[in-house]
Amino acid sequence: MSLQPLIPYLIVTLAASVTAMVAAAASINTTNSALAAGLFGLAVVAASLRINLPLIAGKAALDADAAIHASRRNARLMALTYAWGGIAMLAVHFLSGLWWWHSWQYGSLMALIAAALLAYVHQVGDPESDLRTPAVLDRLAWATAAQGIGAALGVGWLIRSGKPWFNNTDWVANHIFLAGGMTIAILSAIAFLTHRRIVARARVGAPPVSGA
Repeated sequence: MSLQPLIPYLIVTLAASVTAMVAAAASINTTNSALAAGLFGLAVVAASLRINLPLIAGKAALDADAAIHASRRNARLMALTYAWGGIAMLAVHFLSGLWWWHSWQYGSLMALIAAALLAYVHQVGDPESDLRTPAVLDRLAWATAAQGIGAALGVGWLIRSGKPWFNNTDWVANHIFLAGGMTIAILSAIAFLTHRRIVARARVGAPPVSGA
């Protein structure tokens, strides 16, 4: 399934989540902030499952560029997640009156990662790009798995540190790190499994069809 029809809904969800988090930060409502962050993460994961599960289950037809299409779609979802984190961090910092150290640096870094992922999506869409080769796609799949492991470890460390439960001014940042980190970890796992499943099906001769 194409991701494109879901993008408008995800953009609206992103805007609603950020707006709710700014309002929650302004009123020091930690529950609403956590809910807004978590609901955005759930929306992105739901979109990822909708476009990837048919491929993982082997129920979607494949064309010769199936691995490329899947990589681009999953990179878009990761870019959207990083963009949400960056926008939320910067919006809360500049609009809510809540202040904490390194907020704009973290927000800017996440925005840069989102931009890099979108640049990848654009580049791999070029039929002449070297990024489209099976060897490069395999390496990128393993890099995605490493990203997911790193995100999961980061979430584990954050929970173990107890920081999300401290009454510090960076509580919104912790909500963003938790929801964003868990979302990236899940998206990475799904993307890796999808790529491996596509490669495995191709090796056993899954019948190629056009328009997949």
